Formats: sequence, C-alpha cells, structure tokens
Amino acid sequence: MSDPDWCSGQGRLRHQYIASAALTQLAFEEANRGRNEAALSALCAAFVRNDVQRQDQGNIANYAGTILFRGPGNLDLAMSAFRDAIALSDAGSHPSEAATVHSNLSNAFLRKNLYSDAQRELDTAIRLARTIGDADQRFASLASFSIKQGLLAEALAELDLAGERYEEAHQLAKRVSAQASENIRFSATQTRNEAIHNLAVLQSSRGRYGDAIKGLLGLRELARADGSAVTEYWATFSLMLAYQELGRHEEALALAPALDELHRMSPDTGLRASALAARGRSLFIQGQFNAAMAQLTEAAEYFGSQRMVSEMAQALNAMGIIAMYQGRPAVSRRAFEDALKGRRIIDDRIGEGITLGALGGLAWRLDNTDVAMKYFEKATEVLEMTPAPTIYAHALGSLGVALQGVGKPQQARLPLERSVDLLWRYRAVRQSSLLGTNENDRVRPIYDALIRNYLADGQDVKALGVAEQVRAAGVRSGMTGQPNTKILAAGEQETATLGNARDKAFRAMRAQQTQPGIAAEQAAAAALQELEEAMARFELSSPASERGEIALPALVENLQRALGPSRALLVYYRAEDGWLVFVVTEKAVNAVELDVRDERLSSLVNSFREFSWDEGGVPPELKSLYSALITPALASIGDRDLIVVPSAKLSQMPFAALYDGRSYLAETRSVSYALGIGHALQMLSDGQPARRAQATRGAFLAATAAVSMAPLAYADAEAKEGSERLPGSTFVSNAGLKDYFAQAPSATVIHIAAHAVADARNPLLSRILLMPKGQEDGHLSVSDVRRVRLSGKPLVVLSACESGLGKVYSDESVQALSGAFLQAGADAVISSLWLVDDASTSLLMSDFYEAFTRGVPTSLALKGAIQRAMKRNPHPFYWAAFTYLGPL
Repeated sequence: MSDPDWCSGQGRLRHQYIASAALTQLAFEEANRGRNEAALSALCAAFVRNDVQRQDQGNIANYAGTILFRGPGNLDLAMSAFRDAIALSDAGSHPSEAATVHSNLSNAFLRKNLYSDAQRELDTAIRLARTIGDADQRFASLASFSIKQGLLAEALAELDLAGERYEEAHQLAKRVSAQASENIRFSATQTRNEAIHNLAVLQSSRGRYGDAIKGLLGLRELARADGSAVTEYWATFSLMLAYQELGRHEEALALAPALDELHRMSPDTGLRASALAARGRSLFIQGQFNAAMAQLTEAAEYFGSQRMVSEMAQALNAMGIIAMYQGRPAVSRRAFEDALKGRRIIDDRIGEGITLGALGGLAWRLDNTDVAMKYFEKATEVLEMTPAPTIYAHALGSLGVALQGVGKPQQARLPLERSVDLLWRYRAVRQSSLLGTNENDRVRPIYDALIRNYLADGQDVKALGVAEQVRAAGVRSGMTGQPNTKILAAGEQETATLGNARDKAFRAMRAQQTQPGIAAEQAAAAALQELEEAMARFELSSPASERGEIALPALVENLQRALGPSRALLVYYRAEDGWLVFVVTEKAVNAVELDVRDERLSSLVNSFREFSWDEGGVPPELKSLYSALITPALASIGDRDLIVVPSAKLSQMPFAALYDGRSYLAETRSVSYALGIGHALQMLSDGQPARRAQATRGAFLAATAAVSMAPLAYADAEAKEGSERLPGSTFVSNAGLKDYFAQAPSATVIHIAAHAVADARNPLLSRILLMPKGQEDGHLSVSDVRRVRLSGKPLVVLSACESGLGKVYSDESVQALSGAFLQAGADAVISSLWLVDDASTSLLMSDFYEAFTRGVPTSLALKGAIQRAMKRNPHPFYWAAFTYLGPL
C-alpha cells in the first residue's frame, strides 16, 4: 500500500517487521513523551501494514491527524489525515469513532477560520453521536462536542453562547454513570475538566477574574483528586495567565515552582514550553529582561522544532519587544520579521497586525519615521477587517500619535478620534479590576495626543472632554457623569449577594493573614474579585437611561451657568509629558500648562504627608505646591472660590492648605472638591435648604476602641454633643454594624466618630472600625456603605482617620469611604485625609455643629470651623485634613 499524503517524508523502514497493533501502541507512547515525529513515523508504518483492518486504519489516520494538528507538519496534512479517516470509518457500525473524526476535521476548519465548514462538520458529529446506543458513551461524546460548539461560538464572538455550551458540556459529562467503562469515564472526566477550564478562561477574557480564578482553583483540586498532572498543569498555567491579566506578576511567577514540579510528573514538553513563554512575559513586565529572554528563547525553539507556528510567532514577538527595550534593534527586528512570517503562513491576521505595529514601534524608536508610518498604516489596514476592535483601536492610536509627532495634526486627528471612540465603546479605557492596574496606562499616549491636538487648535472644551473620559474611567459605574441614586435601587437578591461577597472577602483576607501562602493569596484574590463583581452588578441594576448621563458640550454649558461669576472649577490632568489644569469659569474653559514634572509633584505630596507635626510653621512643600498648582492658573481663576477635581496624588492632599507666602488658600477663598465635572454640576444645582438643622433626624455613632488601635478618648463626647445640638437625634455609644444599618437609612445627618482604615490595595475593603458584637466584625466597609440606601439624603460626617483616602487607580480617581456614601445617596460628605488629632477634631466638630444648627450652609459652617481651628493652632495638621463634597 502506498503512503498517504500525510505520511510524506516519514521514514518507516525501521518499523517494517512490527505488527500494526504494536506500532499503534508505540506511537501512543512516543506522543506521550512529546516525541511527535517518532509517533508519526510509527503510525505511518502501521497504516500501510498488511495486517491492519479498515476500521483500524481509520483510527490510525485520525490519531495521526490529531498529532499533526498540534505538532509537526501543517494543518493541510492534518486535514488530509482526517479526511482519510472519514473515508475509512463505518458510521453505521461505529458512530462514535466517525463522529470523533468529523469533530476533529471541524477543529481544523476552525483553525483556518472557515467557520461554516467547521459548523457543518460539527453538526455531522453531533448527529452521529445521538445515534450511539450506549447512553454513557453518548453523553460523553455529546459533552465533548459541546466543548467544540463553545470554541466555535468564541471564534464568532458569541461569548454568552460559548459559556452556555461549556456549562452544557459540564452537565453532560456529569451524566456519565459510575458503571461506564474505564475509558468512557476517563473521557468524561477529561471533558468535564476541559469545560471548567474553558469557561474559566472565557470568564478571564471578559474581565470576570474572580469567577475565573475560583473555577481554576476548583479545577486544580479536581485534578489532584483524579491524579491528573496534565489537567492540574493546565489549570495552574491558566491561573498564571489570569494573574498576568490582572497585572499581578509576582503571584504569576510564584506559580512557576508548581508548574516545574507538575512537569516532572508529566513530562509534556509542549506544556512546559507554553509555561516558559508565560513566565517570560511576567519577567519582562518586572524588568528582568535577560531572564525573560532566556525563557522565551527556549519556548520558541521548542515551538519551532514542533512546527507550532502560532505559538512560535507569539514567543518571537515577545522576544522582539524585549530586545527593543534592551537596545538591541537588530535582534528585535529579526524576531519581529520571523514572527511576521509565521503569522502570515497560518493567516493569523490579528497577529500579523500586532507584529506590524511592533515593527512600527521599533522604527519609531530609531527615528525612522517614514518606515514607522508605513508599518502603522499597514497594521491598521490588516486589523480593520478583523474581529478585534480594541487591537485595531491601538493600531489607529499608534498611527495618530506618530502623525501628531511628526507635525501633521490634521492627518492625526481622525485616527486619534476613531481610536478613542473604539477604546471607550469597548471599555478598553476602564479600571479593569481591583486586583489589577489601570488599563488607561496603556492607552494614555493616544489620549494625550488627542488632547494636545485639540489644544493646539484652540478646542479646550473638547480637550477637557477627553481628559474627563480618562479620569472618569477609573471610577466605578455610579461615579461617572451625574450620580443618580436610582442606580442604588437594587433588588433584594443583589443586596444579599453583595453582603455575602463582602463577608467572604473579609474571611479570605483574615485567612491570608493567619495562614499565609499561595493558596490563601489565590483564595483572597478570588473573593475580592467576586466582591467587586457583586458591587458592579449592584450598581448597574438600573437601566443606563436612568443613570443621568449627559452629552459633554451640554454638560459644560450647564456647568458654566451654574458656576456663575463667583466660582471656578479646576480639573487637574496628568499627561505623560506633564500636568495640565482645566480652569472652567462662567465665560471660558482654559487649559493651563503646569511647569512641574510628575516625579517632583509626587515627591512634594509625599513629603508633605510625612512631615513632622511638631515642627510648627508652614511646611515648605505647601509653598511649592501652591506655586506649581495654583499660580499658573491665577490669571484665569481671579478671586473666585474654587471647586477642585484632583487627580492621582493630588487626591491625597488638602488644597485648602496651599500657601502663597502670606496666607493659606482657606483664608482667602472657599475650597470644595468634586469627583468630576458631572458631580460638580450636581453640587451646584442641588442647592441646600436654608436651615437644614430644623428638620434633622441625626444618627450620631461613636466607637471609642478598635482592635490594635489606641482608644479615641473624645469620640463619645464629640458624638454626644453633636446629637444634643440637633433635636430629634440619636446617640449610640460603642456602635456596631447593626446600629449603623438601623439608624442610617432614614437619617438626615450621620456622624461617625471612630477609627477608619483606608485600604490602599483593596479599596472596597476600606472600612470604619465600629465595635465588634457577636458574630459581626464591626467593619463598616465601602461595600457595606453602598448597599444601604440612604433615603434621607443625609449629610455624612466621618470624624475618622483617613476616611477620605482610597486607592489611586493608576493616576485617576480615588475610591474611598466618602465616595461610597455619595453613591449610597448621601447629599454631602465631610471626611479626613490623614490620621487626625482626637482632641482638635472634637473641638472642630463642636464649632461646625454650632454653626450648622444656626442654619449656616454646610460648606460655610465647615469653613468657619476650620478658620477657628487655625486660630487655635495654625499648623495644617490640626485643621486641614477635613474636606467637603456636597452642594454649594
């Protein structure tokens, strides 16, 4: 018998005296060792033996096709083998084998992006599987084909359908009985594991990292119970990728020893190569370029030896990027060009566009602007017709940035605007996760270029809109545009889900502290992500039409009218090449360049926050900060009062304490804060009742002690005095969570005197430390605050340490307790920026409530209390910590 097409080039003389059954077993053993060439050689010899039966020939061809599909050879040869197997199969007598071959041919069509052909073969496979007489075999086969349906749905971007198919596969695999044959049970177990794995990877790709990590951790446990080192390897490997997506590369690399051990247990070289490539990416992000290059080089060599073209191209592309950062342009170019060849061989258009963009970036670094432009243009042409809008947006942005950089702003504007539109529409500009880094860092050069483009053309309002889009993207959904309390009208189910997620997160964090380790870290990560997702579902429980969204031009016009002649809004923005402040007044929007580098500004803020409180006098940083942040904008500000929208580190400092050499800003003008231009408009539009105190139902809560913290000697007296000043108020000493949940919903003033912790790593766990009672831990967290509707639209006073601080997501936005109360329905919030002196806080609050009860508007009552505190002790520590967010 002559060799089939897929045997071309495979020697078989050394196998001529071995029986076909033995050759097939030999091929299986060689493939398990990762020696795919040797396995193919044995299969070719078995296929042409005189003692082989027709059905066995079909099985041999099918096995050869699967090896060619994943290893040496190419896709066309694999498809040839599958077609031979179909021709040799007997669908009537052996429907299971025939169905499997059609499914494998469907995979090959899918790899070639021939989706209709893939669907046709898969439909045939499912039709055949339904004729299988043995119920267990039928369930196992259908489960396997549901996996394939999920993969096809993913390729067609039908992600919800893909998830349904993976879940269907899981359920079908579970229907295989314990009485099934060992092979069928093994197949069902593998399918179950693959379904769990694929669903987790799908969830990770959609940003649902908590569900993904939870699924993968569960899969690892299942694999250990089954003794399947390969499955455990893939689950661990996918965990590594999930951590990489979250930007947590230390945790990703911490899994490397487990992968090495699993490889020793199951020496599949292909799995190891994939893990090496992933490890290389994390090492690169951490700046360990040489180590990363070594890992990727080994992986690329293996992929090349096995003709795994797609994987090899990915590794080469990563190597090119590393070499570019190492200053080795020749090595970088060669790696990119080799990657490009591979991607064109397999018609990977998305990969081709990515590599073309990388070549453009290399040329740009080398000042070969014409060459760079050609690569960027080609990348956009290739990517425009692919189902990868965010990658296309990055390519458009790169082209726009390049055009802007060579002095062609008119040509740059269209690609920049299209890029920004796509990035926003597909949420590539967003805070991807509490556990990760802000995606905005990756796209900031595009946004900065468009801002500069607009500013050069005198379109400051449009530039402000772009800056606001980046800033707002770092805030969770209730805080953008104009906050609307309808968002918080969530159903009981979402409220209960949020509470359970919160409790689970705190338990996981405590376990991580008491029993540290990788497993505890992973469980905490999963619990935290689950909490964030529960919060997102809770916030988005109303239609988008109810969230008060408004187009930017109308928003700015309304804002200017509301500001009137006496106020100015300052919106600070950190660009890659420096800082800007947009000054919005009744008559104009002006962008002002600030002559300060980001490193210098961060240093000043950090130094101010760390100065010795006992030195007296004016901290010198406050003079420098005034000169950097206020002086350049004075011509536009005039003598107006200020509403400040801070950014990045600026969220951690009090503008009221900035010093011009003669006086603090708080002495010459009113200073308030807003979360964005939409929130500023709401503050100006809502107004305040002339005498709030006359219709007060106050809830004054004090918690004098917390675990591992010094008692607050004045907390009880402070809260009790406030409650006595406001008729109809309730004072609760040693207040716990139940006291807050009982008192807060209908209160018009909520005052909490207690310790607070700003959790910089996990801001949803920032918390006020109330008293632990029974099974309750006493932690009033951000997530707790947001799930209790404050129907009384209260003023919230957080007389607590660091209640106004939160995590700076990259550069934009602060999520903290003060913002949580606003989202829950509070009308205004007074909070603190640092650890406040207990005695001075008590006096300041006494002065504040004295004015508040006389009907003085909240912002002015706080201003007066601060000015009196300044007279008692001029040092900013004693009066500058408290900030105000609310109606003006």
